Amino acid sequence: MRAVKKVLIPKICDILRDFLTSPEDEAFMPLLRQLVKATVADTTQAIDDKHLDLLNHVVTHCTSSSPTDPSEITSITRPILRILMKHRCRLATETHSRMQRDIDSMAMRRDMERLRVIYAEMLLFEAQAEEGQNDQ
Repeated sequence: MRAVKKVLIPKICDILRDFLTSPEDEAFMPLLRQLVKATVADTTQAIDDKHLDLLNHVVTHCTSSSPTDPSEITSITRPILRILMKHRCRLATETHSRMQRDIDSMAMRRDMERLRVIYAEMLLFEAQAEEGQNDQ
C-alpha cells in the first residue's frame, strides 16, 4: 500500500490544487478506485490510462477553484473531516484524535499543501474502504 500511496498521492494532490471540489463529483470515486486497482496491479500502461481517465473527467466536468478563495481552508478541511467521521470505527481512537489535531494545526497555519496531502490520503482510504465493501 505504501507504494500505491507514493504513486497516487502526488497525482491526487495535483488534481486537488486546481479542482478542490472534484471529489464531490459522483464519478470521481469510481474513477479513483479504478486507478487504485491499476496501481496495485502495477501495470504502467493501465496506471497511465486510468490516471488520464480521471484527469479527463475532472477537467471536463468539474469546476476549477480560485487560488485566492478565502474559504479554501474550509473547502478542504470539511471533506477531510467528513471522511474521517464516516470511517471513525475503522480507525483507532488515538489515530482519529491525532488526525483531528493535525488537521486543526494545518488549518491554523493555512498549510494548504499538507492539507491536500491529507485529503488525498483520506480519498485513497475511502476508495479502498468502498472497494472492500463492494467485494463483500
